[in-house]
Amino acid sequence: LRAYTKDLNDFILFIEKESVQSLIDVKKQHIHQFLYYLSLKKHGESTVARKLASIKSLFNFLIRKKILKNNIVKSISSPKIDKKLPIFLTQDKMSLLLDLPNASNFKESRNILILELFYSTGVRISELIKIKLEDINYENNSINILGKGNKQRLVIIGNYAKKRLLDFLNYHKDIKTGYLFRN
Repeated sequence: LRAYTKDLNDFILFIEKESVQSLIDVKKQHIHQFLYYLSLKKHGESTVARKLASIKSLFNFLIRKKILKNNIVKSISSPKIDKKLPIFLTQDKMSLLLDLPNASNFKESRNILILELFYSTGVRISELIKIKLEDINYENNSINILGKGNKQRLVIIGNYAKKRLLDFLNYHKDIKTGYLFRN
């Protein structure tokens, strides 16, 4: 909300300098000039895209409230944002991490299992914490994952991950149903 407010304040200050008296008087060229101004100020593409999204939200609101008739920002496209490659561990470092000896207590077995599931399945943390015992199929070495937008997918776990899972459940015998990971 703070970023949205700052984005709109920046835009309003800019159009005031352009002698625009009201948002009703804003033209498409003012939006383009603002975006150009941001690029001259060396703002990153993601910042420019966010500022444009804030302006678009404002204009959509003004259209819905019937303050404006034409949505001048509708056809203005956001800048392309380069997706950065994630930072990841090398295979050697990951092997060192996963080649820990068998866990000697519940906490160690849980932490090792979490690392193994992240590494072997690529699940998100939000997906990991929603895994229920009923989602695990030991015969097929698979877990039914509930992802973004309540989309389900099946992930395969290897024998090593399955062993870590069974080790974890061995330390936490009271887990019979419900979520795999609990507070």
